[in-house]
Amino acid sequence: MNEQARSAPAEVLLGVTLATPFLANLIPYPLLLGLAAAPAGLGLILVTRPPRSGLNGFAKGALGNPVALLLWLILAFQFLGVLQSSDPLAPRLLRDLTAGFALAVIASAAPGIAPSRAASMRVLMAFLGALVALAAASSILGLAKLFLLERGIVLKILQWFYPVEYPWGSSLKRDYNFFALSILIGMLALTEIWFRSERPLERHLLSALLGAMAVAGAYAGSRRFWLVAPLVLGAQFAFVWWRGRGQAAASRRWLGLIAVAAIVGAGLLQLIDSARDIDFAVLDQLFQGQSVTDPGYRSAREAIGADFRSRASMLASSSESFGIASRLDRWRYALELVDWRTLFVGAGFDYHQSFGCRFLECQDIDYPHSAILSSLLYGGVGALLVSIAYVGLILVLGFRLVRQGGAAVTAGLALATAFPFFMISGDSFSSLPGLTALAILGSMLTGPRAAG
Repeated sequence: MNEQARSAPAEVLLGVTLATPFLANLIPYPLLLGLAAAPAGLGLILVTRPPRSGLNGFAKGALGNPVALLLWLILAFQFLGVLQSSDPLAPRLLRDLTAGFALAVIASAAPGIAPSRAASMRVLMAFLGALVALAAASSILGLAKLFLLERGIVLKILQWFYPVEYPWGSSLKRDYNFFALSILIGMLALTEIWFRSERPLERHLLSALLGAMAVAGAYAGSRRFWLVAPLVLGAQFAFVWWRGRGQAAASRRWLGLIAVAAIVGAGLLQLIDSARDIDFAVLDQLFQGQSVTDPGYRSAREAIGADFRSRASMLASSSESFGIASRLDRWRYALELVDWRTLFVGAGFDYHQSFGCRFLECQDIDYPHSAILSSLLYGGVGALLVSIAYVGLILVLGFRLVRQGGAAVTAGLALATAFPFFMISGDSFSSLPGLTALAILGSMLTGPRAAG
């Protein structure tokens, strides 16, 4: 009893920590410096005070957990790639190594923190609760920002955070794809919490939040959200309905969820779109002599939805490869950089500069936007094979979570949601901590456990 009481805070802390990468997707990047200490800090705690059987148990967790083992192998190849780089002390490389180390430590210690299925479920519920709170708050703030944006008003604090490129639509970050991803996974989590709620007022409040989050996610400008959200939310609704099909008044509860979410969503859409159109000629005159990348100019153009319509039209354009033309160009260039030395031992991370000059006029670094191709470039065929095994394991975990049923389905759908976002974004797998957090959660829920 006392041991279970002591373990409960660690389970909650682990669940909240696994949600921190998604929090980082929701807030402006300067605050990310503080958040980066959370996984690393927990990792150090787990190393110095590992639960149950000490460092021996930690080692068993690393070797007995396929996710942890593959994370350590990925980290080893990444470290060798850093050593081969012309600037091994580059802040970005050190940051990714630190994040990769912290996540590998957490994956190794997770079985000791949550040794039973009941404990793993408590970790999951802490993760879902933290994600719902963060995503709901960010959605409300994003909708307020969008309401002002539609009226030509720019928030000075966001303009200070992003002086070159003001965030799209409802997004509070320049990376609107990951912002929308966190909102979408938050919607999956909210549906699970709604299903478990027994109080009518709480259910109506959650339903209203679901409508608001749907509008915020749709207006973030992410084409991936537009494609993935209907599929995963439809699947989540179907699974949750199936679980509650034998409960009394289940149909009325579902009608209430749909009705309240639809009313709130439609009301917000009307509120946002009620702004008068802004004349481009007036804009050009107001911003005469300024760059078209000026945040005020870009924000005003977005106020009439011109950029959103352009992005939507690319989904149906074969000339733009249905919206992924820029990714295809980078993937082809990545393969062009592979020579015999790169194939066998890797060439480090100097490809950052090559990509930056090829696609960004040498103004910044760039990368293939595919963690698998990045692994081939920095670590050769060995890193490539480990990365492919890691991706395969994630797919297997998602399938097993959905088959397991219950609340684990929400974790499985979250993995399925994140997969198309992360597979065509980011550099190394250490730069995609959200995917790793979900993989750790999946390994805890599907791994062998003692009786709860």
